[in-house]
Amino acid sequence: MHFSIKSFGASGVRSSLGGLAIALMTSVPGAKAHPHVFVDTAVIVYHEQEKIVGLEPIWIFDDLYSETLIADLDLDRDGQLSDQELYDFAGEALSNLKEWNYFLEIEGLENQDRIDINATRIHASIQSGRLVLRFLVEPESGETSLGEAVQLKMFDPSYFIAMDFVQSDQTVSYLPASAIEGGQARAVSGADADCRTERKAATGVDEQTRSLLEAIPIDGTPDDPRIGAAFAETMIVDCRG
Repeated sequence: MHFSIKSFGASGVRSSLGGLAIALMTSVPGAKAHPHVFVDTAVIVYHEQEKIVGLEPIWIFDDLYSETLIADLDLDRDGQLSDQELYDFAGEALSNLKEWNYFLEIEGLENQDRIDINATRIHASIQSGRLVLRFLVEPESGETSLGEAVQLKMFDPSYFIAMDFVQSDQTVSYLPASAIEGGQARAVSGADADCRTERKAATGVDEQTRSLLEAIPIDGTPDDPRIGAAFAETMIVDCRG
């Protein structure tokens, strides 16, 4: 699968995802506070008859982190990553992210009940020197959809990784449910008129919390496991007619 983003424009700190994600810890000389990795995010919504049947988060890692990771994953030291090396990395990433609910918080828009999810079909690629990770999120076994309207956040609870939706018309794109099956290559641009999207800014943190965050050792984690949620934007997707 391929997803085209016109421009990323992210800056980053040379680092790795650490124990909360893909377990490739490296030192970061000169870094003083979280976050250490920067990820641009987008999402594809799969819908059918006003139901959201699946979500496909897309994570585009900052160039400096990507450079470090590519060097770590290049086990045969040939200067490029093979499909097998990317496949192995993606599989490990999916396994490690499960414990943290894939860095996703999805709730029903009206009742705000948490929606249980399962992630499959993870895919890793390198585009313009940046690592792109994407995977399919579907409802837990027995459910046919995530509902008609949801609100979602993407965040690392420890805020080791900063995750922000890209500033473009491709932040959210829509595809019919049938696109989940079959075709591996597809172009996506913009949103259709079937669903409504609303983006809400992060709530942020007060100065005291920010000071505590800055005091966290580079290889440490905050006492509050949900501190990352304070920095997370909320994306509302409503497919009701």
